[in-house]
Amino acid sequence: MEKFQIDFSIVLTTLDESNPGTLLAFQETGDFYSPDCDHTQVPFPLDGSGSLEGEAGWDCVNGGDCHAVILDSQSGFLYEQWRALNPGSANPYQGGCLRRWQPAMTTGSLPSDIQCTSAIADGQPLWPMMLTPDEVLNDGIDHALRFILPNSKIAQHLFVYPATHSTGPTSLPPPALPYGSWLRLKWTDEQIDQWVQGNKPGNVYLGRILRALRRHGMILSDGGNVALTWASDSNRQVKWAEVGIDSHSLIGTPPILPTDFDWIVPPGVDPADFHTIPMTNDCTRVPLDE
Repeated sequence: MEKFQIDFSIVLTTLDESNPGTLLAFQETGDFYSPDCDHTQVPFPLDGSGSLEGEAGWDCVNGGDCHAVILDSQSGFLYEQWRALNPGSANPYQGGCLRRWQPAMTTGSLPSDIQCTSAIADGQPLWPMMLTPDEVLNDGIDHALRFILPNSKIAQHLFVYPATHSTGPTSLPPPALPYGSWLRLKWTDEQIDQWVQGNKPGNVYLGRILRALRRHGMILSDGGNVALTWASDSNRQVKWAEVGIDSHSLIGTPPILPTDFDWIVPPGVDPADFHTIPMTNDCTRVPLDE
């Protein structure tokens, strides 16, 4: 977390009665892991709306993670797939790890998911930790946010609840943070207000984000080089510009540092039972196969 930079590339595509989508089958790539991942058809919008992460459409052409994140509001299913390569031009398309979650806003982990990955490295659903400009505008941030670190700075092959998984490229020994680490900003209201006034005078929305980091915290969920991943506003009515937030809004003076956060035990977990879990990759969940 040398820089508290923000990436706005994850797109949520919502399907409903007026735009139910069409079911596409996919062929597993080397980024699909069994039994961790689900093999079921995925609904994509008929009208061409939405896109993959970091793309203008539904084909992965720029070499990124190309997450597909699709909420079917009729069934309540949330589909999340890593490296969906060509759903815009092929049926079946080629795709990596898919998880279908229900209820759509899943939080926490099931015991059967331990040692299992998902569309992101730590095995959790991605979208429930995503921050949207709507939440900021309406002062409705009621969940932890996700953050990422380079794999070279994450504890090697360890995770803690609510994560269920780690990854091979992680390489630091403890006390480096393992996947699932839940950090909470420890600034007071006065410190938050002073920081906002010193960097973005009058921006109440930035204060709301910092207070959410104090109230709900953030969870280490994936590996990468940009610390925070928030929702794209490409298909949302409220835009990030409306709340005065850009990719550098949390980079300021003094810089926000790891020492500004406490590592907390997740709510509802007995501290005596809270411990790191070694990664073994022996996932035993029963995947969807429809």
